[in-house]
Amino acid sequence: MCLIVYSPAGTLFDYEIFDCAQAVNADGIGVMSKRGVEKFFGPDAADAAWCYLRGLEDGAVPYGVHFRFATHGDISTANCHPFRAPRSDALVMHNGIIRSTAMLATSNRSDTAIFVERFMGSAPGPERSHHDSYFRRISRLIGMANTLLIFHTNTAEFTICNEDVGVWMGDHWYSNSECLPWNVPLGALVGMDDTDWLPDELRENKTDSWPECAEGYEEELREWPGRCFQKFLIDPMDD
Repeated sequence: MCLIVYSPAGTLFDYEIFDCAQAVNADGIGVMSKRGVEKFFGPDAADAAWCYLRGLEDGAVPYGVHFRFATHGDISTANCHPFRAPRSDALVMHNGIIRSTAMLATSNRSDTAIFVERFMGSAPGPERSHHDSYFRRISRLIGMANTLLIFHTNTAEFTICNEDVGVWMGDHWYSNSECLPWNVPLGALVGMDDTDWLPDELRENKTDSWPECAEGYEEELREWPGRCFQKFLIDPMDD
């Protein structure tokens, strides 16, 4: 599952969340703001993206960042979000799978790219009278399990579709909670570090969340070397 993070004040979110997000959604990172669009792809993508976000924070520039987990379309820079609506100033990031266009996806064009092209070509900005009704319709079209973050370049404002599917924590909106460190199955992160010391039942765990994994292994997990977000294993952030 992809993850979108929206920072309306341009502040950085926790590096622990960034690190986990880029690890489990490792198919490219995209950022949109009034400074433009930047896409980060390849082995140095995470370091370059974090450095760029720090620059946005220095200027208090609101932004959206997307961590891609490829389901449709090649793993490539071109398929990283956001996508531009063809006859609009809107830039679009998506989290989920859009059933109506997934079957039309190709190696070059993901379900999101096709949806933006076909259904959001004339997406209005917040200054237009039909903005709210338009995006209510878009929310229904993508399905209530999906979210969109739209950046309107003419006004430098953002729109969220299906905001309630995500979660606000502090000054940031996250498009889902499943990609946050305390909810990611331990097995999803095996291979990110030297984890040979972990018991097999933990290394092979692909379904349980951190608190479930931690039961009975509290001391070992507290000492997990190398993971800057290991503090969430036992002490998850309050919502």
